[in-house]
Amino acid sequence: QWQHANTGSPFGTPGADLNSPATWAIQRGSADITVAVIDSGIDALHPEFSGRLLPGYDFVEEDDDPQDELGHGVAVTGLLAANWNDGFGVAGMDPACSVLPLRIIAGDSTALLFDFVQAVDYAVAAGAHVINMSVQGFPADPLLVDALTNARTAGSICIAAAGNLGLGYADISWPAASPDTITIGSSDHFDARSAGSGTGAAVDFLAPGSFVTTVSIHHFGGAANFTGTSAAAPLAAGIVSLMLAEAPDLTFEEVYEYLRQGALDQVGDPLEDTPGWDPFYGHGRLNAGLCLQSMCACTQAGDFHASPASLSLPEAGNQYMHLTAGPARAGDVYWIFGSATGTAPGIQLGSVLLPLVPDAYSVHTIKVGLPLFQNTLGLLDADGNATASLQLPPNLDPSLAGAQLFHAYILYADDLTIDFASSPVSFELTAPK
Repeated sequence: QWQHANTGSPFGTPGADLNSPATWAIQRGSADITVAVIDSGIDALHPEFSGRLLPGYDFVEEDDDPQDELGHGVAVTGLLAANWNDGFGVAGMDPACSVLPLRIIAGDSTALLFDFVQAVDYAVAAGAHVINMSVQGFPADPLLVDALTNARTAGSICIAAAGNLGLGYADISWPAASPDTITIGSSDHFDARSAGSGTGAAVDFLAPGSFVTTVSIHHFGGAANFTGTSAAAPLAAGIVSLMLAEAPDLTFEEVYEYLRQGALDQVGDPLEDTPGWDPFYGHGRLNAGLCLQSMCACTQAGDFHASPASLSLPEAGNQYMHLTAGPARAGDVYWIFGSATGTAPGIQLGSVLLPLVPDAYSVHTIKVGLPLFQNTLGLLDADGNATASLQLPPNLDPSLAGAQLFHAYILYADDLTIDFASSPVSFELTAPK
């Protein structure tokens, strides 16, 4: 699933992805957030959606069974919200949100404008926080224009696919052309704009959409490849639903700004992805980790300074790390934590065993009051500075000679339990206040 973490293997550009592991270290979603998927329906029996589906509606057959006869809606919903750790090989962007399936696309790929308008109104009436619309080619009919405007006024964040007919198409295809939607184009493994991805003044951002892995409509099968802006849009919708799980009262304008802060500019073809907004990439390719981190008071890498950069192992006893996080986080409680590189399978630091697996993340939960290191819990002073000593145990594995300990840290205010990731390289995360 390169859309989450692109390693460049078997092909691609490392990092040309959504940076999902960093996102999930901050927020993993909430069932209190509802995402309406206006599409070709859903497979209600698919294990990837078990426990996640709200009662939807079928505007094609005019009944309450929005069964997908095409497979498009299943693929879209899989990218948005497939369940985690169920053996089917697909992880949705938001593994916890509630999904409201609304069917407007028939088995022959046709859809009626009035069904679309009804679906938008239905989603708003149902209290949908996010509405994903991986559809294209509708006209600027006053009924649709008003429905999308009303959705935004009601507080629903509408995500639209930019369409797949290339240059200028986003400006003539509705709902992409609506000023009341956030319009998403598609990028590939190399951060290039996908072939055919709609462009124009309406494009706001790009997200991975070429040959991304999602759910097959054959629920006894498993995964399937999916390509197009229809694939990029639900990934963006999942980012937004995670943001709303973190801060449910965000407005359309605030969501848009956080997405903009987390978008990476000038990552693609320099002839298209020019500095600032452009009609090909919009504000850039979305980076979900940065979008979520931008919601914190001190999230940019430049806000964090720690010295030394690493500690040499296996020297036992007290060693010291100094942290500067800036005055915006003065008074916050912090942990300074370590991850190591070396040849041994693990290193026991206090009550936590750190694995030494290259390029792997290890999630730990540490509770305030439980011993980890001596004097590693403290408060940042008025300038956002602190120094902590690291008590390394005397019985370090001799095979770790030459390895280094890199710091990572979490800043928080009131939480008594912190989940965070550590990696064999310096990797810094913050938990929002």
